[in-house]
Amino acid sequence: MYEYFRNWVKFAGPLSFLCVPLPEEIVPELLYVAGEDGVQVASVIWRWPGVTTENIKHALADVMSSAQVERTLHLIDETGIVQCYIESWYVTGKRPKPKTVWK
Repeated sequence: MYEYFRNWVKFAGPLSFLCVPLPEEIVPELLYVAGEDGVQVASVIWRWPGVTTENIKHALADVMSSAQVERTLHLIDETGIVQCYIESWYVTGKRPKPKTVWK
């Protein structure tokens, strides 16, 4: 998904139901930062690279208010797990920190 973000690839709709689930490695931090709402929002972004905020709100309208979606996006955006580029959201995970060499 990081390559979609780097190249600003936007999908017209969500990937098929056969899409692999949200990586288990990032779920604990999403739960810690934003609870189940964070996992739900990130799952929508994962299945639809380049999704807009409005489409996220529409996809989660049955379970979350617009204000909840915006609050959750703000929380998970600060973690670096999701990235927004010109109103297009992507799950990128965290970029690894360079290893420091002690001398």
